[in-house]
Amino acid sequence: MIRRRIRLGSVEEVLEFIKKTERLDARIHLVDNYSDIDGKSLLGVLSMSLGQKHTIEIRGNEISESHAELVLDKYMVSFEDDFDDEMELETVI
Repeated sequence: MIRRRIRLGSVEEVLEFIKKTERLDARIHLVDNYSDIDGKSLLGVLSMSLGQKHTIEIRGNEISESHAELVLDKYMVSFEDDFDDEMELETVI
């Protein structure tokens, strides 16, 4: 399993993301503390907050996971960005 952070900033990006995930052999899930959403489900992905970072889990064999990671790279953000966001919040508070 590969776990990364992604950000989808618009409905157009969600539609593009879904078109890409539908073609992948790997299972794609958007997960957080309260939900596990099928990353190939348009309604499921649209139910997530646009512009926010979400954890994506790519599950499959090694080849399908690596291929999915390459295809979805456009949406990836680094875990370090999360740390930077937390630091900005702490500074503001």
